[in-house]
Amino acid sequence: MSSQDFYFEAHKLDGLARIGKIYLNRNSFLTPCIAHPSIFENLWRVGDDSENPLKVLIPQNFRSSSPALIKTEKNSDLLYTIPSLNFEGDVVNLLNLVKNLICEKKLFDAQDLAFPVPCNLEPSKISYLLKEAVKLGLRYFILQRVSSLLKNPRKMIDIIVGVIKNICTPDSVLHLSSFIPPYFMRFLSYLGVDIFDDSVAYIAASQKNYLTFSKVLDFKGLKELPCPCTHCENFDLNADFKHSREEIFEFLLAHNLSVYKSEIRSIREDIRGEVFRESVEAITHASPSIKGALRILDRDSNYSSQVEEAIPVRRKSVFLCSSSDSLYRPMVKRWRKRIIERCKPPKHVKIVVILPCSARKPYSFSKSHKFFLRSIKGGARKKIKMVHEIILTSPLGVVPRELELTYPASKYEIPVTGHWDWEEKKTVTEVMGNYLSNFGEDVHFLAHVDGVYAEIVREASDYLSRDVEFTCLNGESPKAEGSLKRLKSAVYEALKDRNNAVSNPNLFHIGRGRMIADFQFGSGVGNILLPPSMRIKVEGNYPRVQRFFINNAQVATLVPEDGLLALTFLGGEKLVEKGFYFVEFDGNKIEGGTLYCVAVSEADKQIRPQDEVFIVNKDRRILAVGKAVLSGKQMVMAKKGPAVRIRRKNKQDET
Repeated sequence: MSSQDFYFEAHKLDGLARIGKIYLNRNSFLTPCIAHPSIFENLWRVGDDSENPLKVLIPQNFRSSSPALIKTEKNSDLLYTIPSLNFEGDVVNLLNLVKNLICEKKLFDAQDLAFPVPCNLEPSKISYLLKEAVKLGLRYFILQRVSSLLKNPRKMIDIIVGVIKNICTPDSVLHLSSFIPPYFMRFLSYLGVDIFDDSVAYIAASQKNYLTFSKVLDFKGLKELPCPCTHCENFDLNADFKHSREEIFEFLLAHNLSVYKSEIRSIREDIRGEVFRESVEAITHASPSIKGALRILDRDSNYSSQVEEAIPVRRKSVFLCSSSDSLYRPMVKRWRKRIIERCKPPKHVKIVVILPCSARKPYSFSKSHKFFLRSIKGGARKKIKMVHEIILTSPLGVVPRELELTYPASKYEIPVTGHWDWEEKKTVTEVMGNYLSNFGEDVHFLAHVDGVYAEIVREASDYLSRDVEFTCLNGESPKAEGSLKRLKSAVYEALKDRNNAVSNPNLFHIGRGRMIADFQFGSGVGNILLPPSMRIKVEGNYPRVQRFFINNAQVATLVPEDGLLALTFLGGEKLVEKGFYFVEFDGNKIEGGTLYCVAVSEADKQIRPQDEVFIVNKDRRILAVGKAVLSGKQMVMAKKGPAVRIRRKNKQDET
């Protein structure tokens, strides 16, 4: 097998989880997928029901005195497997064997070999093994003895995420060979596992156990079959005759295998549908170990930042906040971090109005916010540009009105109960306090909120030592007529003595463009793209497409579907000059509509999947603009797979 015959590409990411393709000669199949053990042939057949599966030899135990593997014939669909470690003391000898096979005797290419990783070793030993294997060019790793980690969430995350995913390149395959129950497959996929051994189906059938997604049931005790699969529908549980042992085994095996097959297809479909994280949160109730592992993954900054790097910045699906775990989702933590670190309020603002969230998104489309906006505009009149609105919400914390179209603020749903737990209150209070600290002492704070929202505002005002004027009194709702009249009056009184120095009628739209640019690309980028000293024109009516021009040259377009900016090459030049969101291509002309990782020599580490990025050559001349498939770090590490889907090429710079 040549090194070009077998390779892996990641095509769609949701954190560490991914849909990818394993390419084998002219065949390919999707991952995540199932590996079927064939004991008589001593190998796995990888690829669900593929007609031409990848065959991987099941590893034998390694001894320091074991003879080296001998490659007797070229097999175009077989990965040879390095023997498996039994003792930590054999680490050096095992690596010497691999180096001998690849570098000295040259019996194998690195991509002919699968490398077993015993997950019951100390993390330092696993780290050393993997680093040496990656240096040698190995890309297929068989994770062994993972079942020993299932009841130890901390160790599971430490080894799989902290060591294995941190060291292996994005174009590496992770094949889990341990006995894993069906309900654990989804969470292990979330950790980045690509291939699962379905041996449990055989073991359960031999023990007369009937598998469901979340349980192992004793077949003898079943009064009816809970599964509607073809095998169950055709099996008469209450037949007058007695089924033979062989018939029961064949039925249970067929059913149990269908459970694995169904779950792996469901995993792939949920990643495609961009609801995989929601489905992971839903299964945490099936296992305390999964619940604990997810909490460690989300709340330990070292691990959550690793997951966040691979989470897309935009999705088409609605983001469902269905449990307390949603508060710590890496995507949600990224929003709060960017609000605090990247978003700075416009300098012309003299009033900040704090508002409650609404069920309908974007907020300004809701009935309640239409009432609020009418009162605010009625009080501000021609000085409306001096008013800045922020919306309090869980789990995001704070949403400035300028970012209400931006994902995920535009597409999230939460259960509306009126009850907030202490974690929600604490998180939202901290975010609001940090955001409001950016405003000067001359800015007046108005809070048009009640209930829990009012409690949060009071705590934040105490933290900031700033006065806040409340407009909802005596238990009145923000939508009550009296509250709305007080809001209008309070805005008027706060602005009546302020000079209206704001003359540009497009200032609010320009301010929105700047804040989105800061949120999307980094603090200060808004003023770089839309400089205050230059003549800026805005075309289009919000919330539809808006185009931003500098001296009649377009620099950006606000895309309402995700509330982010699509930049022109002029806008891109301003970013690239600062070293932001660039992908360096080792050439001067890009063929086709995709830039592949093998051609990427450098990339901005800020890049996340689905980010707007600019492809440049060595001289930092822009060649194309597109959306990232991988993070900046991943596209540099990987040598296979797509890095950027190109939206437009710069034809003027093609040579």
